[in-house]
Amino acid sequence: MERLDVLNGLREARFLGERAALATVVNVIGSAYRREGTVMLVRADGTYTCLVSGGCLEGEIVFLAQEVMHSGEARLQRYNLDEERMFGLGIGCAGEMDIYIEAANPNDPLQQRWHQTWENFELAAQLTCLGGSGARTILTPLEVCGSLGAVQEQAEALMRRRLALPQPKAGLVDLGGLTYFLDVNIPPPELLLFGAAHDSQAVVRLACESGFRVRVVDMRAGLLTPERFPGAALSPLTPEQFPQLSIGPRSFVVVMNHHFLLDLASLRRALQSEAPFIGLLGPRSRLDKLAANAQDEGLPLTPAELSRIRNPLGLAIGADTTTEVAISIVAELLAASRGFSGGPLDGHQGKIHSPALASDVEIEINGLESTAS
Repeated sequence: MERLDVLNGLREARFLGERAALATVVNVIGSAYRREGTVMLVRADGTYTCLVSGGCLEGEIVFLAQEVMHSGEARLQRYNLDEERMFGLGIGCAGEMDIYIEAANPNDPLQQRWHQTWENFELAAQLTCLGGSGARTILTPLEVCGSLGAVQEQAEALMRRRLALPQPKAGLVDLGGLTYFLDVNIPPPELLLFGAAHDSQAVVRLACESGFRVRVVDMRAGLLTPERFPGAALSPLTPEQFPQLSIGPRSFVVVMNHHFLLDLASLRRALQSEAPFIGLLGPRSRLDKLAANAQDEGLPLTPAELSRIRNPLGLAIGADTTTEVAISIVAELLAASRGFSGGPLDGHQGKIHSPALASDVEIEINGLESTAS
């Protein structure tokens, strides 16, 4: 969750009384290392948080950001990423990138409200005029902040449509003859992991590093410690308490209790929810036995319920060790959360973020059902 890293850097700069600036990728033409919406924080001393390129542009951006800090005037800068022109660095990109640099202003209520949506994991959109005014408006499901004057009604409709998409993306838009940057803040998906055994630690670590909000559930409270699962929320619950768990349309569930009855109870709770992803660790025979046990209990899993359970769990990478299995699982989680199948990129002609690589399975994101294509 890079934006939280940017926020932490902003707080530190503010506490120290230092100036800072924000550099945002607002447009990418062709191939580039990062996508629209990527944010980099630059401090007055030239240090920075997060990257907007593979390392080739950051020095120039720091220089321009320091100018913006002193002038207070935002700046839009285009960079040509042709590897033959970038000082012989061979960066491997062949496109162009527009960077919008603005001073961090703790007294700007709209800028602060936008940063608050990052901190609170709110679904939100922001339109910023890239002309001289820098006017902006922010839309969340509950409120609208700021105004773009004559184009405000059109702006709000545009932001609502963008947020309703299965995978909302940031990008440039034209309104009233002016160019605006439409940014989106999408709450990170949650990983709800049932089971606090040793192999869960690697999954939690990689999932946290990949931007998931992670919660680990296990009835063995002694295993649920911050030392074993740094960065994760911990829920020491028995199966009877599972109904307390909030599982929504952005909750990705992984069941790896290594305990037959706990696995079945965990699956039953997940299947009662809107979770778009329910995965069970283990071979297919394990799911078959769980289904047979459910049948014996007189509460069989329906064909529709069984079709929602991903098993075996993970991408087929020949995983053997605990770390390799965790990589396989988190890779599938990432692919599913973005509507992709998780296949190899080799042989794909076109952009690596192209919808042509997306999965054809139904996913549910932002509470809206859609089919990725």
